[in-house]
Amino acid sequence: MKPDNPPLVLLACVPDTLAIPQSAVLANNGFQVMRAESTEDCESLLQAFPETKALLVDLSSHPAKSLRTVREFQKRFRLGVVLMNQQFGSELADNLAEHQQEFQYFLYGSGEFLFLNAVRAACKTRIVTARIREKSQHYRELVAEMHQGVAVHEAIRDASGKMVDYRFLAVNNSFERISGLKRERIIGKTVREILPGLEPRWMEHYAAVVDTGEIRHFEEYSAELGKHFEVTAYRPQVEEFAVVISDVTERKVIETRIHQERRLFERLVETSPAGIMMVDRTGKVIFSNSQADAILGIKDPATKDRQYNSPEWRITGLSGEPFPDDQLAFSRVKALRCPQYNIQHAISWPDGRRVLLSTNAAPLFDANGEFDGMVATINDITERIHTENVLRTSEDRFRNLADNGMALIWSAGSERRCTFFNKPWMEFTGRSLHEQLGTGWMDSVH
Repeated sequence: MKPDNPPLVLLACVPDTLAIPQSAVLANNGFQVMRAESTEDCESLLQAFPETKALLVDLSSHPAKSLRTVREFQKRFRLGVVLMNQQFGSELADNLAEHQQEFQYFLYGSGEFLFLNAVRAACKTRIVTARIREKSQHYRELVAEMHQGVAVHEAIRDASGKMVDYRFLAVNNSFERISGLKRERIIGKTVREILPGLEPRWMEHYAAVVDTGEIRHFEEYSAELGKHFEVTAYRPQVEEFAVVISDVTERKVIETRIHQERRLFERLVETSPAGIMMVDRTGKVIFSNSQADAILGIKDPATKDRQYNSPEWRITGLSGEPFPDDQLAFSRVKALRCPQYNIQHAISWPDGRRVLLSTNAAPLFDANGEFDGMVATINDITERIHTENVLRTSEDRFRNLADNGMALIWSAGSERRCTFFNKPWMEFTGRSLHEQLGTGWMDSVH
């Protein structure tokens, strides 16, 4: 069965005695055949029929001149080529030495089978070459339009073989934009000429790529360009290396700022007089600063990972009464989804010591707005509550003595405004406490 679009081939400068039988063989095997008796005819036909797949050329006369013309046509028209001759002697072989892989060859008299194989291979070469050129052009366009910078360099070594410099061979538009180095200024120049202060680390990375063929991915800073770069370097061929670069200066600045802020936060947390702790969404304690550990009596780090309401805390009210779980800080912020303040209760240390706590807590939310845990500050109010109780007891004792004595007792500030009257005074004057506070007591004096 003949193909719908039989491949078109051109017989050039082939004597009639050979061209006629060759044309018949080709036609009988699915090829369309054209003939050209001169170089000018050949060029005209190739211009008129750009779909020509292969050029079949006789090299019997003027082989060197014919070969130069063939190579020119092959380059211009992207053809597969079959070179035909009675023999390929040493002179012709020398001329073909550098380009022997570019052509197919046929010795007259070798038979129809070898002849057709050579022609088919030449046609296939045209197709493959066209596809390669298409892909190469496509890749060049992709590289040119890449957002990342791309550059190809040639390694330069000293007398000992050590890579000490490199030359710019090619760069894309993004490389110019990202690095600030213009193509016309750097192509053909060495990096020592362009960036004499280049840090040694850059050369170490690239030398390793050229010497070993390994792909390297790294980030480095260039002081001369004033930028941080993310770089992938690889070796496309011996003594060359290519790089793909991105400007990560802004990211590095942000990372540095975040690191500084984190260090500041850590210092603030660790030096805070209040205990600070974080609890995840399940109620597990995931962080506590040293002050929180001291307040909660945590001495062994292994005991830190416990639930907010673990029985080990032995949680009670301030006076020892049961304390409901739904009144604990975690339960309240989870249920109410807002900060809670001055939640007071007691815990017991492993040694039995009771510690009274005041907790302020706020909820944490994930990116979807779902409850994700709690952050809380904890203060030990044991001494404060004890002091308040002592003062309250002392005040009650004083009031009891004052109210049960015979003397009239009151107290006043520096501006003679009274703040206290005992029970005998109130009974003696017959007036209410409200009437006598401040300067009202003066109305009782005659």
